[in-house]
Amino acid sequence: QRYFLEVNLQYLAHTAQVVQTISFTNSTGQSLTEIPLVVPPQRLNGAFRLNSLSWADGEPILNYQLRQGLLTIYPDEPLKSNETILLMFSYDLNIPFSQSTFGFSEDQILMDNWYPFIPPYEPDKGWIINEPSTYGEYLAYPLSSFEVLIRVDDPNVIIAAPGDYSALEDGAYYELAQARRFAFALSPKFEQVTQANDNYSVEFFALNGHEPY
Repeated sequence: QRYFLEVNLQYLAHTAQVVQTISFTNSTGQSLTEIPLVVPPQRLNGAFRLNSLSWADGEPILNYQLRQGLLTIYPDEPLKSNETILLMFSYDLNIPFSQSTFGFSEDQILMDNWYPFIPPYEPDKGWIINEPSTYGEYLAYPLSSFEVLIRVDDPNVIIAAPGDYSALEDGAYYELAQARRFAFALSPKFEQVTQANDNYSVEFFALNGHEPY
């Protein structure tokens, strides 16, 4: 799977507008009459609003169901084994006040489990979609590649995110290959520390007073 996400985030308003494309190849070994997507923020009251859903040619996807954190798409024709499709979305996020990994506090915004994704598939079990749990991780992610463009309306906000990146005037563009998911954090209070040797360079982001040195 490949994920392309463009995020326009308003830091003080705790809102974001997202345009997302998923390139999905059917590697299940069988034809699919439905494609499930897990949408974690949709389980939170008012946190997720789907604005549009379409195929690669721009035609709207009309046959779908969205409820209880699960978006199920029903293609007009079964998706054959090894066939690839593009799914295109636009949606709004209203980031909640929370100490969890998706939410904002007085110091930062944490963005984890924030976008729709296609869960892994196992031949003997089917789609791996677990019920939410209050303890530990319950979501299962397949290995995927990500290209993520993040724009923020406040130039003082620092983005902490994984992967190779290119800095932009109002944000950054990230590429991350063979990862389970893409999570990031934002804060105007972050201190950025870089440590390097002859082979590697590692960046640390910490809130003021919590620097790793």
